[in-house]
Amino acid sequence: MHPNKHIRAAIEYALGQGWRVTKAGSRAHIWGRLWCPHAERDGCRISILSTPRNPEGHARRIRREVDACPHEIPLSAMHRFRFILNAELTEEQEERLAGLFDSDLLSGVASGIPYLDFEVEGATLGQAIQRTLRTVQAEGASVKEITIEPDAVLSDAAA
Repeated sequence: MHPNKHIRAAIEYALGQGWRVTKAGSRAHIWGRLWCPHAERDGCRISILSTPRNPEGHARRIRREVDACPHEIPLSAMHRFRFILNAELTEEQEERLAGLFDSDLLSGVASGIPYLDFEVEGATLGQAIQRTLRTVQAEGASVKEITIEPDAVLSDAAA
């Protein structure tokens, strides 16, 4: 990711809005580009500078341009997946996660292996998993493996 924390945060904001990022080559004058969800020739794109004079201002410009994009974010779909955990959750962790995910979370232990099942909305399966993984890890849970239900893959591929 970008070395500047303000620009890194602006890139994360764009990714959360359905944009994608590509890193430029080593000889380029820019760090990379952001591409809006409209994956066509006329889609919006933002150049990300490597070392702007004012990183905070550059980050604000990135956010403004993301917000000003006239293209629609792709329709969201529900995605189902399971996190296999390294250790069981504490009661506090389980309560906090249940509060964050409402009824979209089911925790359990099968054959001595703790897991969390999710049904989460997202533009893509990858985005749904990444967002959920960050939340679960922020609560102190350690994820060993991620499994995806076969029909979730098919529904994502069909979208």
